[in-house]
Amino acid sequence: MTRCECRVSPLRASGARSGTRPTPEPDLLFQQCDCLYTSGAILYLLEVDLPMQNVRRILVPGASYFITVVTYRREPLLLTDTNLFHSAWSGQDLYAWVVLPDHFHAVMCPSKGDISGAVHRFKIRYSRYFRDCIRPGRVWQNRFWDHLIRDEADLKRHTDYIHYNAVKHHIAATPIEHSQSSLAEFLSRGQYDLTWGKMKLDFDGDFGE
Repeated sequence: MTRCECRVSPLRASGARSGTRPTPEPDLLFQQCDCLYTSGAILYLLEVDLPMQNVRRILVPGASYFITVVTYRREPLLLTDTNLFHSAWSGQDLYAWVVLPDHFHAVMCPSKGDISGAVHRFKIRYSRYFRDCIRPGRVWQNRFWDHLIRDEADLKRHTDYIHYNAVKHHIAATPIEHSQSSLAEFLSRGQYDLTWGKMKLDFDGDFGE
């Protein structure tokens, strides 16, 4: 396997998208709340040379990211054995998550802000377990979608999107009917009530699907 050549340069920015440059915002500050946000930190732009194009991601120690990861050719694999999803994270905490047949979403705070490394390790572990336990073959699309969480409102919007995702894709009539998400944990903490999501919700923006 050819090893990537990576270059890291300091940059202050507000968000990241695979294959695009984030917009610099020198004076941007993030709210400090446990490890979900970062305050006044210098962000790092990771430029990875790939055969097709450069993928640039922001490295922010202590920050949280929303991610979308999709299966190869959108094959509906992920509900075959949902225990694989959790075991493949190998100790990485997920703030919010949902698993659907052909993709998953999560909000997480990766170690040292290295979202690319965290997802890469997850994909390797999951693929190995999947091939050993279920069947041979490729599991994941190359790359993934990521979004740097900016503030509390941004966190809530992406968390709501995660918990409503099964309804959006017509897998469940209400969010609580889809067991493969973190919604039950949020309900137990009183962060949602049982009526949430029974009315149709719309979300503006791109979530990497």
